[in-house]
Amino acid sequence: MEAIVFAELRRTGSKTRAKRVSQMSYRTQLRAVGVTDEQLLLAAERLQDVRNEIVHEKLIVMGDRADLRRLRGRTAQDEARYAVACLFGLRQHLTIRADAG
Repeated sequence: MEAIVFAELRRTGSKTRAKRVSQMSYRTQLRAVGVTDEQLLLAAERLQDVRNEIVHEKLIVMGDRADLRRLRGRTAQDEARYAVACLFGLRQHLTIRADAG
């Protein structure tokens, strides 16, 4: 997602702005490229949350009810499918926008 947003910002603006925006949340990054679809913005938040859990190797205590509730029904495969769907949604948004402009 970050690469797609960065490329779009470089295509439509400056490298400095693209670098600045790349340090922001995924939701803010999508808004910077004109995304207003709330479902896509929520998907970006979920994707960032999962990414952060993976990158920062968040500790999961299997006996902790809060951790188990948070993980209920989530698998790596499901989250990967969700991430791919989110990226396709972003590409579709940018393609429609480019065709309209």
